[in-house]
This record gives sequence, C-alpha cells and structure tokens, in this order.
Amino acid sequence: MARHDAQPAEIAIIGAGLAGVACAQRLRAAGLHAPVFEKSRGIGGRVATRRFETQAFDYGAPQLEICSAPFQAAIAPHAALTSTTLAAPSSGLRTIVKQLATGITVELTTQVAALGFHDDRVVVTLQDGRAMHYDRVVVTAPLPQALMLVPDKARHMLDPS
Repeated sequence: MARHDAQPAEIAIIGAGLAGVACAQRLRAAGLHAPVFEKSRGIGGRVATRRFETQAFDYGAPQLEICSAPFQAAIAPHAALTSTTLAAPSSGLRTIVKQLATGITVELTTQVAALGFHDDRVVVTLQDGRAMHYDRVVVTAPLPQALMLVPDKARHMLDPS
C-alpha cells in the first residue's frame, strides 16, 4: 500500500562498495536509516584489497580521484588526502570503505534477486525469498548487474538521475 503520511522515506541501498556506503552515510547524516544489501562476504566492491602474509595489495581500484567537495568531505576523516588523489594506504583502499561504513547497517551475503513495483513502492526480493517494501531503492551495482534486477516491462519506470 502506498504511503501518504509524514513518516521519513524508507530507503534501501543495493551494493556496499564505495558509492553504496557513501550514500548510506549521507542518508544517515540526514536522519534516515537505509540498510545496505551486499551479495559478497565483505564491503568495498571494486575497491578491493587482499592480504598476503603481512602485506596488503589492492587488486581493484589503485587510487581514488576526489572530484567533488561532498566526496572529499566524506572521505577526509578516514584518509590522508594529497591534492585530489587518494593513494592507497598501506592497509589498502578497502580500509577506507570499511571505516566509512561505521554506523550503517550492511547485510553481507545477502543477494537481491529482483526489484519490482507494487502500490507506488519498490519491492526488493532477496535470493532467499524474503520480500521487503521501500519507498526508494538506490542501486549502486554495476549496470549489467543492476539491469538483471529489473523486469523488462518495468525498465521505463527507472529514474536515470
């Protein structure tokens, strides 16, 4: 059933990479709680770090380009910035995403199987069959993965912004 009251919007985020975690933190700062669903065992997405013996190495993004003031503000408490490039700390770039995720709800190993629409709400169906309803859903997964979540007949309803 559609919500027509003054309650805060119920929002979910798909993907616990840098974009999903940063989005969740921005919503949290605005007083909104948004659970993040992540299909893998850890956060970070394409900002991926592996450990070998005592060393960490990034096999995803080797550095981050800081291209907006809000992004810089979100990252600054967790990393030492030099100009507009954030080089990997010795513990790996994923460490920054993990620190940024402090205080948000991330459901790991929770794969979203499909998105649908019902009564002006978004239905998030998980791989285990659970279905949850939200006012809005932010999808930060790469486009090929994101498109697999939405039925062909509903793609025209997507807001590309």
